[in-house]
Amino acid sequence: SSSSSSSSSSMGGGPSSSICHAPQTCPLGPNEGVGSQPGEDDGNRVHRPRADLVLRGPGEAHPTFTAEELAVSCKPNAPTSGTLGCPHYARGCKIRAPCCRKMYVCRLCHDSDVDRTCSAKLDTYSVTEMLCMHCQTLQPVGKHCQVCYSDLGLAAQPQSQHTTQDTVRPNRHTANDRTHAVLGKYYCNVCKLWDNSLDREIYHCPYCNVCRVGKGLGVDYRHCMRCNCCVEMREGVTHRCISQVLEGNCPICADTLRFSTADLKGLPCGHTMHLECYRQYRAYSYTCPICLKTMDDMRDYFSRLDQAAAHSPVPNMFRNTRSRIYCNDCGDTSVVQYHMLYHKCPKSACGSYNTRVLDTMVLPPGEEAEDGTSNGSGSGG
Repeated sequence: SSSSSSSSSSMGGGPSSSICHAPQTCPLGPNEGVGSQPGEDDGNRVHRPRADLVLRGPGEAHPTFTAEELAVSCKPNAPTSGTLGCPHYARGCKIRAPCCRKMYVCRLCHDSDVDRTCSAKLDTYSVTEMLCMHCQTLQPVGKHCQVCYSDLGLAAQPQSQHTTQDTVRPNRHTANDRTHAVLGKYYCNVCKLWDNSLDREIYHCPYCNVCRVGKGLGVDYRHCMRCNCCVEMREGVTHRCISQVLEGNCPICADTLRFSTADLKGLPCGHTMHLECYRQYRAYSYTCPICLKTMDDMRDYFSRLDQAAAHSPVPNMFRNTRSRIYCNDCGDTSVVQYHMLYHKCPKSACGSYNTRVLDTMVLPPGEEAEDGTSNGSGSGG
């Protein structure tokens, strides 16, 4: 929206009901030759990854996974056929969830899996293990696969504190080999985020401590320290501060805002909700669900209400009746002529119909109301 603030959404794509660690049709072959043994829980066979580079404590067994967890997963509807990933990301690895110890392509795949054994959402900050889908090697998280990178004759580069967008330097190997070594063109070592998407740019905000869609702070976004959120720097976008506005939940769907992957809508009053929630809610209401202030420019609509009120005169039996109203937009309390349908704020600078009736009163003949109107006339409509 051009007239109100717009907050950047955190990375992850929209919610999906699909379980993205399930095997999908992909030109890259399945994990052939991996060790397997009978499963104990459901009769399915469980497998070991081809290699396990994670240092484990004494007596700690090497983990095993189902064929679905180790299967190669491709991003549906990707511009290039066979692009590894899931509906949310294009990436060359899977992560091992610290909570349930299962393999998923991303946190959203984990959170949307109705059959998972844990109830908590995946905490990406605590992820320590990943599985390269090119070579089926379980290893500590990083931008590059240690095995694929080593096969190129290159030493794995040390990970920076936050994000990297470098590429493997050219050598005698093919471009496809070099692509396999880099699991994500964008990688954030804080959020454990890999992404090879070509249709979006990503940056890490050190203040929000999450990765967001955009070119970066000072380029197309700035961070509001009072609201603790990233705000667009686009011309025409205004921003009204509300302290820690993204720390709560969307007032429509009750989902968290801080780590939301959906686009957000900043209202003129300063409150925020999901853009899609706003569109659905706006179809039947024009007031903020939190503070009840008008969300959009309603002057044309209020003008039509003026005409409707003019054609709906107050019956004679209510001529001496007044309404005490509160205006949700300007915050003033006024006494106006009672009307069955419409009560307009009499303040000239406001004129809003976004009001509520506090109480009604009947004036004795000749008595004036608090606003100076007599029983023979009224203000507003």
